[in-house]
Amino acid sequence: MPNIIEITDLDHPGLAPYFRLTEAQLRNKRHPEEGIFIAESHKVIGHALDAGCIPVSFLMERRQIEGVSGTILERCPDTPVYTADRETLAKLTGYELTRGCLCAMRRPAPRPVEEVTKSARRIAVLDGIADAANVGAILRSAAALDKNIGIYIVGGEPTEEYLRLCRELDLKNVHFLGFMKKEELVRHYKAADLFVLPTREDIWGLVVGEAMAYGLPVITTDKCVAGLELIEDGVNGYVVPVEDEKALAEKINAVLSADLQQLGEASLRKIRPYTLENMAKIHAEIFENGR
Repeated sequence: MPNIIEITDLDHPGLAPYFRLTEAQLRNKRHPEEGIFIAESHKVIGHALDAGCIPVSFLMERRQIEGVSGTILERCPDTPVYTADRETLAKLTGYELTRGCLCAMRRPAPRPVEEVTKSARRIAVLDGIADAANVGAILRSAAALDKNIGIYIVGGEPTEEYLRLCRELDLKNVHFLGFMKKEELVRHYKAADLFVLPTREDIWGLVVGEAMAYGLPVITTDKCVAGLELIEDGVNGYVVPVEDEKALAEKINAVLSADLQQLGEASLRKIRPYTLENMAKIHAEIFENGR
C-alpha cells in the first residue's frame, strides 16, 4: 500500500523540494550526494527508477494514485505520496502538475571507476598527426570495432579530413588529445590496453619501444622497422600490411580478446635488452670490428 499523505496547505516539511527550495538548493553543491531533482510524469519517473535513482517523495493528484501512476507507486511502497485533488493542488501551488505527478529523487551513488571501465578497452595511438602516421587507417578500422573501445590519439590537432571521417562513421569513441608533455604521455601509456602505430613509413619507430616498455602489446605495419624487429605475431602483438585496414581491425580485435597481461609481459621481455648501455656496447663492437 502506498504511504499516502493528504495535504491541505504547503507547510508540511516534506513538500519543501516542490515549492520552497531553489534549483541551486536542490542540487546541494556542498553535499552533492544529498542533491535532489524533480522528475515529471510517470514515464520519466519510471525511466529514472530503471536507472537506479532513489525516490524521496511523490506529489500527485489523488486520481493518479489509482491511475497510470499506480504502477510506479507499486515499485516504491514506502515512499511518501503527498496528494490532493487537482483543483486543490493547483490552488496551493499556483500551477497544474505535469501529467498529475511529480517525484523528488536522488541520483544513485556514482559507480566505482573500476566497475565502469572493467569491460572497456583503450587503444593508444601516440604519434604525430601527419600523413605518414596514417591516422585515417585507425579511424576507418574503428568502424569495425566495438563502441566500448576508446581510441586516444595523441600528437597534434586533427585535420578536417579526420574530423569528417569521425562524423561520417559516428566515431564517438575516438578522442584527439593533442600534444602532451612526457609525464602526460606516461599516464596514457599506463591506462592503455593496446598501442597501435599504423604508419606508412618509419625508419625505426621509437614509440613502439616506449609502448613495449610500459607493458603494452603493439600493432604496427610492415613499414615500421622497430615493429619488424621487436614484434612477434601473436606473442606481443602483430605486424600488418600497410594500408590493410581490414587486417588492422581484425588484429585489434584479436589482441583485445586475448590475454592482455600475457601479451604485455612478452613485450617487456622483448624490449628489456634494448637499454642505452646495451645499445652503446653493440655500437662499440660494430666500430671495433669495422677497423
